[in-house]
Amino acid sequence: MRTKFDIVSARTVDDKENQKKYVVYDIKIYHQGSDNDTQAIFVERRYSDFLELFLNLRQNYPQLTTKISFPRKVLIGNFSSDLIQTRLSSLENFLRIISENVTLLESLGFKMFLIGNDDKLAKKYLFNKKYYEAKPLLENNFKILNKIHTERHPAVIVALCRLAACCTADTNLLEDAIKYSEIAIRRFDGISDVDLLYYYIPLLQMCSYLWEITGKDKGILESRLSSLKLRGHRVDGCPSLLESILNID
Repeated sequence: MRTKFDIVSARTVDDKENQKKYVVYDIKIYHQGSDNDTQAIFVERRYSDFLELFLNLRQNYPQLTTKISFPRKVLIGNFSSDLIQTRLSSLENFLRIISENVTLLESLGFKMFLIGNDDKLAKKYLFNKKYYEAKPLLENNFKILNKIHTERHPAVIVALCRLAACCTADTNLLEDAIKYSEIAIRRFDGISDVDLLYYYIPLLQMCSYLWEITGKDKGILESRLSSLKLRGHRVDGCPSLLESILNID
């Protein structure tokens, strides 16, 4: 199922506090064939964000971007309805081109365009142990990445582990911690990426703790940990999932 990006609206923002005026484009991210997708994600981006993305892709993937027609900056008439509508159509076409090319779709530049700002803020919250504030940002980032990648893509798995670890660190988020930990455990089934073991072992340990305090049977989790230990993997004394996430970040 292909991911689609529709710019559903554009509006002018008058930021009086910073004495700035700019146009915000509302992007709907959903799966093609699901126009009423209840899991559709919405993000807001400015023209400057699109321009930064375009320059990044042009630098890193020149052969894939030579034919892209990107709307130029203008010095006068930035907020005219005609210009805004023309830009909207051009920017939406730009997103369509990206969505149809796997290399561009999975590029670091596009990832940063979609989640970069929220990701930086979420990491800041995590380092300062403000887990409740970090949770909605991490949740939205996971949902966005889950739209553009397969369920077991490394970027999705890491985002899911980060979210589960964040929720586990705040006792007020226990229900969400269990929900996302269960999803993470299921997603790991069938994954053979050795690098992801860095997260899998502390995830199993975290889930074992969650299962114990909520009265769930943790036998299967402990069995998996024992099996990994017998195969020579470090199990005892390894960092927690949250520590692993913060270390890799």
